[in-house]
Amino acid sequence: MACTSKRSRDDSATDSEGASKRARLDSACKVDASTNSATTTSDAASTEPARDNSATNSVTTARDDTADSESAPQQVRAESPRSAEELVDLGPLYELSEPWTEKIFEAYFDQIEWFRLCDVEFEWARNLIKRNIDKVVWQILCTNPAEWVGKIVCEHTDKVSWPEVHYNDAIWARNLLMANPTKVDWTLLSLTDACWAEQVLIDNPDKVDWEALSENHTAWVQNVAEWYPDRVDYDVLWNHNSAPWVDDFVRQNANWDEICSRDEVSDIVTDNPDYIDWEAVSLNESSWVLKLALANPDKMNYYLLCSNSGAWVEKFARVNMHKFRSIDWDAVSSNEGYWVSKLAWTAPEKINYRLLCGNSAPWAGDFARAHLHKFGSIDWNAISSNEGFWVARLAWANPDKINYTLLCANSGMWAGDFARAHENRFKLADLKKEETTWSKRMGRRLEAKCK
Repeated sequence: MACTSKRSRDDSATDSEGASKRARLDSACKVDASTNSATTTSDAASTEPARDNSATNSVTTARDDTADSESAPQQVRAESPRSAEELVDLGPLYELSEPWTEKIFEAYFDQIEWFRLCDVEFEWARNLIKRNIDKVVWQILCTNPAEWVGKIVCEHTDKVSWPEVHYNDAIWARNLLMANPTKVDWTLLSLTDACWAEQVLIDNPDKVDWEALSENHTAWVQNVAEWYPDRVDYDVLWNHNSAPWVDDFVRQNANWDEICSRDEVSDIVTDNPDYIDWEAVSLNESSWVLKLALANPDKMNYYLLCSNSGAWVEKFARVNMHKFRSIDWDAVSSNEGYWVSKLAWTAPEKINYRLLCGNSAPWAGDFARAHLHKFGSIDWNAISSNEGFWVARLAWANPDKINYTLLCANSGMWAGDFARAHENRFKLADLKKEETTWSKRMGRRLEAKCK
């Protein structure tokens, strides 16, 4: 996949400040006075009337006045502050690729803007940077993809601005990070648009910051997501990533059962009604489901809804009770939600009383007391484990039927009082296994007696 350069070149140019400035610019770049062509050009420049030319044209004149750049003598840096008349606008020169540009900057060294120079990719900037490491703006230089920059950066790793390296498109940036694994920030790497990061992330799925990657708009992120669709953060992808591939990817790869089972409402669900897993919604106890269910009553699974004890179901069932044509009576018998009591009272003969024995809800107690004669076979193990206060009456009336091993794990309010009244029925080993407050106290007391 092709990647575009991170810089766009600005073609702006400024007006020349007159013949006197061009003469000084020519003087800074001209070669030995013995070169006749250079002398002639310089004289012409000093007498030529001012005309409205750009700074780039001034540079072109200087280039014509200069012999082969490699044979030109070294210029002396102008270190002392210059007067207003002597200042030269170097701005357009940062955009030039010609090798002789270096000579201009050498002549006007004190006017160099180093943060701009560190952003220059052309080869002529290399020597200026190498000879003036103390002036380098490393945050800028580390984003420069030029190959020669990579060599300088690798020679000064103690000065590297590592966050910026993560965003550098150059292959040398990847190699530098891979050679220094402790410097890799996987969140930054998951957010970068550098092309080389794609394969690095594919090769290291356990290190990827998937939330950050899901927010990354770069085109190649799709490839990483398709490699590991189960790790993508679909909420972040849907809500914070506007890349054109996102919508179809989410709809085809999202785990709709998991999304529809969440405690918090997700925009993915409301924005994609055709992809909703209605079975998962029917089992979800979270309050946000009510609005969705009321808007789509015919899509709810009423058989599964019988297992849902969420408070919202009571409001939904109040206006849709006539739709409960297929009822899971075992689920109703075990359901602790108050709303199912209406189903139970309308059809007591369909309740599974053995399962009701394990139901700790208050409605189950009221229903059980009214239909105790229908308890053909009581599940005493379920009664012994039931924390609901309503089972206390059965326990006190039938102490010989209680499973005292199971009772040790019961943290219900009634269990402690009942246990203290029947302390002699417990085994010390059973009490030591459990962590309920009353069983630990009773265990210590029995252990002290044994001593």
